[in-house]
Amino acid sequence: MVPRAITNMSASRSFMAHPASLADVRTFIREMGERGDVPLDATTDLLLAVSEAGTNSVIHSGSGTLEVEWEQRDGRVSVGVRDEGVFRSGGERPDRTSSAGLGFQLMHATMDRVMVEPGTNDRPGTVVWLEKSLEDDRVLESA
Repeated sequence: MVPRAITNMSASRSFMAHPASLADVRTFIREMGERGDVPLDATTDLLLAVSEAGTNSVIHSGSGTLEVEWEQRDGRVSVGVRDEGVFRSGGERPDRTSSAGLGFQLMHATMDRVMVEPGTNDRPGTVVWLEKSLEDDRVLESA
């Protein structure tokens, strides 16, 4: 096992922005978690949050592809989910249902930080950054 304190790795992969590709996105996150010796609880949280961000991209962005970027440094994992779309808040989307917005609530509940770099009409391409600290998990594992 690689000690988390010295694990520094990054990777990115592109996927078709299609519901069938979300399983491949989850496989990528699982593989990166295993390679980086990320605790199972943290990997599960990342899987949930990345699935939600990916689903939003597939459903709302109109993109042909989405890119998922993994960066693990200094006891933290950051995952970026990038599409080619224009970000619209829930109130601006005509397809909004009563359950809309729950994905962002889930992302915030499972991640330490959620940041959105919104794509605009002039500069399309939205990125949702999800950040998880591994330090708390290490303390819990050693207790």
